[in-house]
Amino acid sequence: MAGLMDNSNNKNDLYMVFDCANVKYAVNIDNVLEVMKLPALEYPQKLPNNAVGLLRYNNIMINIFDVRFYFDSDISQYDVYTKLIILKTDESIFGIIAQNIDDVINIKEDSIQKLPFSEEKNLVESLYKIDNESINILDAYTVEDLLKNKVNNKKFDVKTLFPNDEYSVQKFEERTAYLKEKSNSTDIQNIFTKEKFLSFTLNESNYCMNLNYVKEIAKNAKISTLPCSADFVDGLITLRGKFFTVINLKSFLGLKKQEYKSKKNIIIINSEELQLGFIVDEIYEIFELTEEEIFNDHFLNAAPFIFNEIVKNGKLYTILDMPDILNSDKMVIDDEKIMF
Repeated sequence: MAGLMDNSNNKNDLYMVFDCANVKYAVNIDNVLEVMKLPALEYPQKLPNNAVGLLRYNNIMINIFDVRFYFDSDISQYDVYTKLIILKTDESIFGIIAQNIDDVINIKEDSIQKLPFSEEKNLVESLYKIDNESINILDAYTVEDLLKNKVNNKKFDVKTLFPNDEYSVQKFEERTAYLKEKSNSTDIQNIFTKEKFLSFTLNESNYCMNLNYVKEIAKNAKISTLPCSADFVDGLITLRGKFFTVINLKSFLGLKKQEYKSKKNIIIINSEELQLGFIVDEIYEIFELTEEEIFNDHFLNAAPFIFNEIVKNGKLYTILDMPDILNSDKMVIDDEKIMF
């Protein structure tokens, strides 16, 4: 698994950014198991401290946490688009409700503003500022402690936050039923040893790449034309004073040349030698795959830059072979790297 999985020479701190009540939060991607649309929850007579509900996930019952109940935030109703981030620590698994998943960004340790802790540990461990906007960095282990220990928060009938129209009720229940079905075929012993993948689309087809190769996601970056470049190079973007060559992934992979829905979704690649980004149509979820899933024998016909195909959550995904792409002769012209 070495080639496809490992890229440890330049490991960055990736954080998933989400918002609740118009406040932005971030959590380290190492703690993220997966992101899904919110399913229906269970409400026993007595909920664990600070949990807003319970969910059966991979044959274990996990606590669900809503940061709005801990802070002095408005409590608006959930809808069928509300997200649930499944997190893990060394000892437990739990979920955090999010209104939207905004981004995946790289945050360097020296750019984080550490906050002084009071005697009672705060949920927000530090702040990060980007484009004059503050992002509250959550410590997954602190959330874990809050779910274990008694800390005062808002009292609210969570059931009233779920819409009761027929369509919404059906959607929430379908998601819960799907999770229960998936749990029956999941080995909980492997849940802490999986590899994370970022999924996206090209020409309506689903692709994914190992998250070790994702540095961050650039949205709405202005692409400047690069004269006399390869036909799969769309141009250059600048991020915080650094230049990145933008690769037209459809052209590079030899796909049918359909126009991108937009050119706002650029995956910045985590590489020590090359500074580049891949344009994709849409960026979707982060999910985990076991070694058995990654190395299944579904993909029988070898293809350049493709490692395998897998079925996840009822969809077919093509796994990109990132080492093959980054070491390709196409990335070299006249013995010089085309990347800056």
